[in-house]
Amino acid sequence: MNWQKKKEFLKGQLEMLAFFREQTTRERHLENLIDKNIEMIKKCSYFMERNAESLEKLQHSIETVVGEIEEL
Repeated sequence: MNWQKKKEFLKGQLEMLAFFREQTTRERHLENLIDKNIEMIKKCSYFMERNAESLEKLQHSIETVVGEIEEL
């Protein structure tokens, strides 16, 4: 293999390594974004459950008050 072919080969290898490095960095960023989204979904789910419980308690209180008013 002459010097020019070696140079072209090595240049191609470096370009490929740079491409894979960029891909790895992008994948890492996407994985971090996905992890953050999963955590946010967990938090939203928790607060939605808490709100549902509060709404159920409020509904029960309203039904109790309405029942008491109807008895009057």
